[in-house]
Amino acid sequence: MNDLFTYNLLQVYLLPTTKTLAIDIKDTDQNKTLTHELLFELESILSWAFDKIEICSIILGNEKTTSFQKTHQYLNQDKEYLAKLHSRLFDLNRLILKVPQTVIVDLGEGASGQDIDLFLAADIRIAHKSGGLFFNYLSQGILPYHSHQLLSNAVGMARASQWILAGKKVSHQEAEQAGLIFVLYDETNVIDQKNALLTAIFEQMPVTRIQAKLALNRNLLLILEAGQSEDFKILQGTLVAEEWKMAPLKQKTRSTQLTAANGQTTLAKNQANSLSTKTHHHENKQAQILPFRRLKNKDKDIDSSP
Repeated sequence: MNDLFTYNLLQVYLLPTTKTLAIDIKDTDQNKTLTHELLFELESILSWAFDKIEICSIILGNEKTTSFQKTHQYLNQDKEYLAKLHSRLFDLNRLILKVPQTVIVDLGEGASGQDIDLFLAADIRIAHKSGGLFFNYLSQGILPYHSHQLLSNAVGMARASQWILAGKKVSHQEAEQAGLIFVLYDETNVIDQKNALLTAIFEQMPVTRIQAKLALNRNLLLILEAGQSEDFKILQGTLVAEEWKMAPLKQKTRSTQLTAANGQTTLAKNQANSLSTKTHHHENKQAQILPFRRLKNKDKDIDSSP
């Protein structure tokens, strides 16, 4: 397997049997967070593939890690940085919807927060059956800019709103039932499942496949582009508060409070158990003393009899 291009954060190669462009996000310390460089490289390779209609499918995943989840290290970033990051994510997802190839994203064991935005525009999503998704945008102080439209398109508006507003943790089984994930795999069948999917796409008629994707995504593209201006205004209004900087401190405080509360609960349980043990011991002691008292009283009564 030889790299088709040289990227800092991506490994790109071809699978000739199924005419698939494979893109793996490298497992490096530099690649632990969602950055402009990562989005730029993804946009670059997808732009190159846009005119390569001989490629049937594109599959995006991770090189070694089992999860799509990254560490959100935006504490020292300003609102301009995040505004540009959201805009670049929008452009990337729009490109995913437009490329002629069928785009598959392998989520591995899951994703959370803004990482979820990396795969919502994919045509097909696959994942490990034991994983899950954590829609914790709001607790991170991050607005799900345009991703709510993509999620609504996949699972329906009501369910998408509930998942986001409740900060829900969704298992991959539940996501599959909702229609967000198409194929679940495990360690025993991951290669077979991927090969079967890529082969099925390869065997389709190319023009019909391309036109079908165009027709399926046309309305979604119109909705995204029509709402882009208003959505960006809402995003800018949200970024003014800079709540993403407060989120780690709030989470740490909450964690401390929970630890303290758990400690108090444990102490209260121990005290209750200790009191229960003492009471039980006292009752047993009383039960042991009473027969002797009765016996003593009986003896006394016998001794005093004529």
